[in-house]
Formats: sequence, C-alpha cells, structure tokens
Amino acid sequence: MYEYRFFWSIDSEVSVNSDVFKKALQPVPLPPVETREDVYLLLAADRAADCGVKLRDVHRPSMAMLEVKLRSTRTNLGIEAWHKAYAAAHDVAPQAALRTLQLPSCRVCHIRKCRRRVSVDGCWVEQTDVDVMPAAPSAAAAADAVGQQPPAAQRYRTVCIESNSRKAIKVATTEIIKGQKP
Repeated sequence: MYEYRFFWSIDSEVSVNSDVFKKALQPVPLPPVETREDVYLLLAADRAADCGVKLRDVHRPSMAMLEVKLRSTRTNLGIEAWHKAYAAAHDVAPQAALRTLQLPSCRVCHIRKCRRRVSVDGCWVEQTDVDVMPAAPSAAAAADAVGQQPPAAQRYRTVCIESNSRKAIKVATTEIIKGQKP
C-alpha cells in the first residue's frame, strides 16, 4: 500500500467538522467520524523514519492491537510504501503490553484521533485531527498513565491519500491541491 501524507498545526477550536470533505461531497453525506486513542512508541531517530510501532485503541482494551509498520520505499515526491503487521492485544491490558515491549531508546506518546475516510477514484482519502500528548520518558511510565487524564495536547491535522497505485495517488493529490476533490 502506498500513501502520501501531509500535516499542519491547527488551532484547538478547529473540529473535524470543518474538513476537506464538507464542500466536495455535498450533497453526499459526510463519512462518519472515527475516534481512537493510540500509544506510539517513539523509536531512536535512526529507526523512526522506516518503522512505526503503536498500540491501537488503548481506550478500548478489548479491541487493542499492536501494530508494527515498516516503510519499504519512499519516492522523491514523498509517496511511501508501508507494510503493516498486527498482533491482538485483547487479552493483555495496555499497561502489560507496553511493559512487555523492551525497545531500546524508546519514548512513548499518547495520541487521540478523530478521522473521516472516504474512497475517491481508487484511493482512500482520510483527514485526521490528532491531539498529541507530551511523550512519557519510558514505556513503563506510559503504562502507568493509561486511563489517567493526559496533559495538554498539541493539535495537528493530517490528510492522507492511500492506494495500491502510485499513479492514482499522484492524480488524487493534484486534484486535492487544486481544490477539485476531497
């Protein structure tokens, strides 16, 4: 799967309802908003660009999944190919799963997401509002913080175009930039 993703900082007053889909999909109903909390393991800088590790859905322990994402390709335009692997964590509390992962040079960060996702011309286009909580110094510290009120967050919006075709991503990205499609 290929993806092209870009981020920008947003004001805390901006909501997922003021999104890239609103005008472009009228009168088609907007896709539903998906909300989720994840815990990201921030790897050492030499590994972070090509590998992502997170515990998905930590606020719903029965649905928690460990996800490992490996980047295999990055074009000069920024289109990346990623391969994902998942492991069910539903029998393990998030705290225990985080303590089990013994990754060197690893810090932990809580992320809250609100996203909409829609299929456009053979691509998935998603917009996500992301609240990034300050990183904990270790997996054990993050495990202790699960279920607690997190500190103030930084807010970002990301738009991602995903497809099995790099060409489809280039076309969709060009249309989005020109304001012709979501």
